[in-house]
Amino acid sequence: MWPDPISVADTSAVSATPDVSLGTNQPEELVRPAPAVNRQDLQTLAAETTPVAAPPPPAEEVETGQVYGIIRDHDGNQVSGGVVWVFDRDERVATVPLESNHLQYSVELPADKEYNFMVDPSSLPGDLLPPLTESRVTGLLAQSLPKEHPDFFMKTRVEVVAGVQKRLDLQVSLPAKVSGRVLNPYGEPVSKVMVRLTRFDLPRGQMSEEDRSNFRGEFVIPKIYPGKYKVNIHPDPEFAPPEAGWNPPAMQDITILPGQVHDFGDIYLGNGRKTVVGLVVNQDGLPFPGLPVQCNSNLPSDDGLSTRYGQQITRVITDHEGRFELQHLDAIPISISITPDFYPGQAMGAGKPAMWEDLVKVDLSAGADVVDVGELVVQESRPFTISGDLDFDPAWLTQPDNKKSKLHIRISQVEGEQLPEGIRRNPIDNLRVPIDWEKSTYAYKVETPMTAVRITFSLQGYSDLRFVVRPEALQSRSRTIQIPGDFEALEH
Repeated sequence: MWPDPISVADTSAVSATPDVSLGTNQPEELVRPAPAVNRQDLQTLAAETTPVAAPPPPAEEVETGQVYGIIRDHDGNQVSGGVVWVFDRDERVATVPLESNHLQYSVELPADKEYNFMVDPSSLPGDLLPPLTESRVTGLLAQSLPKEHPDFFMKTRVEVVAGVQKRLDLQVSLPAKVSGRVLNPYGEPVSKVMVRLTRFDLPRGQMSEEDRSNFRGEFVIPKIYPGKYKVNIHPDPEFAPPEAGWNPPAMQDITILPGQVHDFGDIYLGNGRKTVVGLVVNQDGLPFPGLPVQCNSNLPSDDGLSTRYGQQITRVITDHEGRFELQHLDAIPISISITPDFYPGQAMGAGKPAMWEDLVKVDLSAGADVVDVGELVVQESRPFTISGDLDFDPAWLTQPDNKKSKLHIRISQVEGEQLPEGIRRNPIDNLRVPIDWEKSTYAYKVETPMTAVRITFSLQGYSDLRFVVRPEALQSRSRTIQIPGDFEALEH
């Protein structure tokens, strides 16, 4: 059984001030005979009292500011044609062509607001393009929007200030082209290999362009915007089975220039000579079988970004003795994750990790061809289960506006308590507890070790019902909640 509910201090009732009724005495009416008025008098009176239309109020003057500039290409040259779009949030509020004499645009806008500017891609000469933020071929929007849609392109935000002129030059560039061929260790073409280039030098977010190799092993991305890219190779298991050890090489970051034709040449799978072996055990020192082990590249990067999430090279599963072997690796620095699939939500249960484990970093660029990383410990999940029945009063459910969905259950760590040192797991903070409406039950698994947790039952129109529980490994607590019997109604 659970402990008793946490007591909530009663609030004092609020006394209402009675209405003060007004008296019924009314002013005394005086009755006087009306003077006699003839038709001519009425016409004269009507003419004298006909209202004259008042002039309309003067229109409120709107303060404005000005934004002007030119369109530049990748070499800094002024572009001879184009149209600038101006957006207020998602609404286009202005379409501004370049002036023919100065080849610049100028627009006056209501002040004290922010606007987004971009170049209409269909208005540019030749193959010039504005900067992309989403692939027009493989991005999420590519299947539903035309290629000139503004959502594919980067916009520049400008605050318009009253009486101030601001210059904003907009950048466009020639796209580049990349290509290459994917081969197996024997020089034969490999189909369906995904080659993905991810741009990482954007101000916000990333953008990827990709292609799959054909039956000749060839891939091509005909139009890619200039910038810095990470290159990832993802073989299809059907054509490059993991057991064959056809691991992709770790690709260096590349800088793609405007108008460049970049040929990767032949990319060989499974051409590495290095091997890494190891043993994974749980907190009791017992073998941890069936656990994914993932090897990522850990090449140095000149962009100043973290290399924690390098290209995935290969992935294996520990055997029944908890051992793993990563084969055909290039002689480069790598990182090994022994908890790549840890999910920081509910506890995952037996045979799964209880938290993230630190990456194992190994430099294979020198030394022996076989490297043993030794014994690695993974904390195995040992959850504490909170559950119970939800007993809804049938009579309550028949009343208007009463329904089961008015109940919500949340769980949080008790304030002021911290996870034990060394526990690499997200805190529990106001997470939703799943409810099975058909069975009228609830259940939640809390990973251990864990601080005390508070579970809160909220029912619309009633005070919250709260309990505090301290989780213990592989234990459970259950409690039936009477609805609305266990809740105290709120006073209106």
